Amino acid sequence: MTAEPRPVHQEIHAEPGAHIQNVVQAVIEQVTLGVRALPTDYATRIANFLCDYLGTPERPVPFGGREEALQTLDSWLNDPAAPPYLLLAAPAGRGKSALLVRWLERLRQRTPDLPVVFVPVSLRYETASQAVFFAALAARLAHLFGEKVPADLSQAPDVWRGMASSYLSRPAPNGRLLVVLDGLDEATDWQAGPDLFPFQPPPGLRVVVSARCLAGERGPEGWLRRLGWDRLARPLDLDPLTREGVAEVLRNMGFPLDELGRRVDIVAELHRLSEGDPLLVRLYVDDLWARGEAAARLRPEDLRTLRPGLEGYFDRWWEDQRKQWGEKAPLKEPAVREVLNRLAAALAPLGQEDLLALSGLDTWTLEEALRPLARLVVGDGKRQGYAFSHPRLGQYFWEKLSRREQQALERRFLDWGLGCVEGLRRGEVAPREVSPYLVRALGGHLARAGAGPEDWLRLVHGAWAAAGEALEGAYSLFLHDVARAWRACAAADREATARGEPAPYLGGEVRCALV
Repeated sequence: MTAEPRPVHQEIHAEPGAHIQNVVQAVIEQVTLGVRALPTDYATRIANFLCDYLGTPERPVPFGGREEALQTLDSWLNDPAAPPYLLLAAPAGRGKSALLVRWLERLRQRTPDLPVVFVPVSLRYETASQAVFFAALAARLAHLFGEKVPADLSQAPDVWRGMASSYLSRPAPNGRLLVVLDGLDEATDWQAGPDLFPFQPPPGLRVVVSARCLAGERGPEGWLRRLGWDRLARPLDLDPLTREGVAEVLRNMGFPLDELGRRVDIVAELHRLSEGDPLLVRLYVDDLWARGEAAARLRPEDLRTLRPGLEGYFDRWWEDQRKQWGEKAPLKEPAVREVLNRLAAALAPLGQEDLLALSGLDTWTLEEALRPLARLVVGDGKRQGYAFSHPRLGQYFWEKLSRREQQALERRFLDWGLGCVEGLRRGEVAPREVSPYLVRALGGHLARAGAGPEDWLRLVHGAWAAAGEALEGAYSLFLHDVARAWRACAAADREATARGEPAPYLGGEVRCALV
């Protein structure tokens, strides 16, 4: 059914006990109406994403130095002669999501009647699968077009995708429609392609997508090609923050950090340490905020001995942690590193039970290990799995590991996951009891480990299909695994026949084809 607008003053609990200020709540209300009509609560996932970038009065989120980019977005939206699509492509950690969320907040205040669709593709907030993403997108579009969506989620993801594409090809309601899709590079079992967006968009439709530049890419060309937007889109890049941008971030935080934003010497040091990287700026500013009023007494010499970049930041972070632990450091540090390593190896948020199974820690030592990671890790392990607050942090800790350490961690994940699959196939584990993490990410671990057909074919089973259907009400995750199993079998068969040998996995190919 179509969701009716709710009063803006009604409280939305995006985090336990959180107080969401009116402006944030209004943004959430604006972009989740219609999504709440779905039987599964995907709207709260989107709300949590928005809260992470908008913050609260009690805990503001660092942002600033992006006025030029915001004005570029405004100009593009309001220019009738501008291309209908805009691609925001930039490296990880450059602030793409923060920019788009702040732009939505600004648009709501300036043009509250503009129909807006916003759906993030986020592993952290579990909107990266096609079953979730396209259902949320189609439901929001249906609401804006005054239509109902199916009352259940048993629709195949392709049906939701086709429904969304159909709405995007129709004349926009009231003559205007803005669609913002953030983080296409995080899609798990699907890819955004030319079929999603019309080559001849109706008048009034504007679409913004953001994506991280993939390996070997330095500009927007790769994503323009994937989307078929070579002649339809305006590309937008994000440069690192300038010194004035860093100063604005500090001033926007309010007391007690606003005064630091007016001190040229402090701003210069923070810019040197962060190199204008918005992710690093946020980490340093979060640390300063945690100091409270003592942050106002920060001196330039307190920062001059630190090295720039993420490595310099975490060198200082570990040093501070060891000082706080004192004599207990030898006991506490191994558990913290173990949690960091598991999160770095993970391909999606890990639940508390997942971390316990992978780490060998007990509940108490896990909770103690997570305390110093509060500003680096989001989630509570139950309603929302644990994950780094930004994917680039996971990449940093993963790359710090040796090749042997990476392989050992990958083997740990695979042994856990494939063991669960065997229990599922033998009927010892019910489909609904399988860890959501494994359903979403086991195939990713097999792919990263370069697994052979034998391991892949273990997933081509009705019990594994039932586990995916139990989690998301669709078979898309299972079918994605089947497609990868088929490719592994076909590759092995081609190699064998090229040597003049029989194809060893022809039966596996037939199995996958039948599925």
